[in-house]
Amino acid sequence: MSSLTRLLLSSLVCLLGWMPHSAHAQEADPSRQAYEQALIQAKGELKRIEGRLESARVAHLDVPLARAGVSLSMAKMAIETAALTLRTGGAQTEVRAWLTRGEGYLREAALHLLPSRGAETRGILLDASSLPRSESGIVALVQQFARAHFNVLLPEVCRRGYAIYPSQLLDRDPDFRQDLDVLQVLIREAHRRGMEVHPWIWTFRVRSPGFGNPLLGHLPALAARAEGKESRFLSAAHPDARDFVLRAVEELTRHYDVDGLLLDYIRYDEAIPEDEVSKTQFALAYHAQHGVYPPDPLPADSPLRLEWQLWREQQVHTTVQEIAARARVHRPHLAISAAVFRGEAYARAAKLQNWRHWMDNAWIDWPSPMLYTGKTQELSRWLSWETDRHTRRNLLVPILGLHRFDQPSDLFEQWAELRAEHVPGGFLFALGHFDLARLEDLRAGPFREPALLPHRSFPRAVRKTLAQVMQHLRLVHAQGDFEAAATALMLHEEVQRISQSLPLRDRVYYQAPALRERLRQVRSMAELAPWPLAARREFLSRMLYADALLAANQHRVEANRYVPPAPPPRERAEERAGGQGD
Repeated sequence: MSSLTRLLLSSLVCLLGWMPHSAHAQEADPSRQAYEQALIQAKGELKRIEGRLESARVAHLDVPLARAGVSLSMAKMAIETAALTLRTGGAQTEVRAWLTRGEGYLREAALHLLPSRGAETRGILLDASSLPRSESGIVALVQQFARAHFNVLLPEVCRRGYAIYPSQLLDRDPDFRQDLDVLQVLIREAHRRGMEVHPWIWTFRVRSPGFGNPLLGHLPALAARAEGKESRFLSAAHPDARDFVLRAVEELTRHYDVDGLLLDYIRYDEAIPEDEVSKTQFALAYHAQHGVYPPDPLPADSPLRLEWQLWREQQVHTTVQEIAARARVHRPHLAISAAVFRGEAYARAAKLQNWRHWMDNAWIDWPSPMLYTGKTQELSRWLSWETDRHTRRNLLVPILGLHRFDQPSDLFEQWAELRAEHVPGGFLFALGHFDLARLEDLRAGPFREPALLPHRSFPRAVRKTLAQVMQHLRLVHAQGDFEAAATALMLHEEVQRISQSLPLRDRVYYQAPALRERLRQVRSMAELAPWPLAARREFLSRMLYADALLAANQHRVEANRYVPPAPPPRERAEERAGGQGD
């Protein structure tokens, strides 16, 4: 991310953390020394954010600078009033009140200075346990996220072998056995506000200990079993188990006006990676081809190990492929994503989850790797893994783990990291871990602008991105010196020509390689032109995001014929050291 954005985020870290550890923490009998320390910190933050405001002006950011300036003025007044009250022996409750007010204004100013993209995916997973059970509650929840400019809601509709909606195939979830169809109401309210609904479903996992056994109790032969271990999953190798999954997806997509699906647990159970059904089906297939049965168990160094690995992967591939085919009969433009484990080698070795094969064949629209961490540095490293060190540019929508965050500012810092890596948005896991008070902060900062969904129309997403580039250039032209203004005018004309060549209605653009070359040429012009370094960096970053969207578009266009799976990659040492978790 840019140095300016990093500085702004460091201010948010302080603002969301310093007060609770000083004045607020000593509410019962705070000492004068504690308030003096809090005032020193507040004045330091005021000075730093004043510097950020000046840096934003120099970079000609298209952010509400005037509003940030007003917020800073109000913060200064509140902090000075707190200091005066303390010096003159005023009530400590008044000092605390003025400090709290100043903190709020400082946070407002820092949020106003964060850029907001006009084309990105902003979604949140709505875990079933946190969903309201009343119509009014659902309406209120959807309104809150719509106001904050989220554009995708992902309700957990199939979990533990139950459905939260009326189903002919699955038992009704005990928490949702009322007359109200929560899913139907949520879809209706989201669509009224221009938001998409992508139901989140447990695909092969159908049981959690302590919550009954609704599906395997009825269909025990479909379970993934191994001696001495409790079954939690359907066996991906059982044709009837796969057919059951397909029928459940078909029922959901036929009866509900959904915009997408998030396939969770679309894999083998890591606790039972060699279940009895898989071993039986593999032995039969091997015998049909070679006339002999494979050894059981397979030795660790057996050359059949690779064949066994690819065969089990194929059982999952077949399910993903058939889900895409059947669901899109009823909804041709259904967006299908898959929650996958980070690290390709690990995901394939432990989960039999080869998402790149699904993506290369357009069975899914994007993978959503579960990048759960409270450390932005780890997120950056994992994004490098998922993109082959930023060389692979398929559409990617990671899931960020709110439950791993240490402080509220982690959300802003990690979202900024997605933008720094030109990743077109993300999903948040999950509502049960989300502080709704952060919605107003998101609306004031990184979600200030309503955002188009890239997967609905890559050309429109690129046009919106280029429109923001041109807005930035207009500010440079209006506020910069003669050379900067001339450079901005030249670049604006070039970017405008590129933007006007993009169609308005198409879902994909078929001349993406040529257009990406034009973007590269304009970036080269910008690097040679005489204009301020901060403005140049901002321009180049936004142009690279437009290029990333076009690259994802190009990948989608080229996924028009069957691509066979590649052998599993070797697990990198850094990925082994990084550890994994569910």
